[in-house]
Amino acid sequence: MTIARYLAQKYNLTGSSEFEAAKCDEYVDALSDLRDEMKKVRQETDEARKAELTKDLLEIHFPKVFGSFEKIKKENPSPFMVGKNLTWTDIVAAHSFQYYEDTADSNFLSSYPHLKKLKETVYGIPQIKTWIETRPVNPR
Repeated sequence: MTIARYLAQKYNLTGSSEFEAAKCDEYVDALSDLRDEMKKVRQETDEARKAELTKDLLEIHFPKVFGSFEKIKKENPSPFMVGKNLTWTDIVAAHSFQYYEDTADSNFLSSYPHLKKLKETVYGIPQIKTWIETRPVNPR
């Protein structure tokens, strides 16, 4: 995330104040922590333990983080997570949501309508939409 944080600062995607920049960091760090939990699942070789970790991921970690994010997004009248403008948090979140849909639970956003709308908003930005449509295929 260091490079992403640097680029966010360079291209003014850290919010309009130091407080918003701190909120961006907080939310991206929470997504990084969640990705660490997913990494544990992917790296586990014992199938019984992997099933336990997957269950915890879907029943404990996802609801904790995404429930909190859903509330935050619902309370912000703008289309974005932090402030009134697009931040790197929105981009990281939209990408993370897509990743979780692709790798963990293709339906998880159905429980979080404000996060689903955030992802649609970010993926609807013309430059991002064009990139997604034309980028090289990256097999997982």
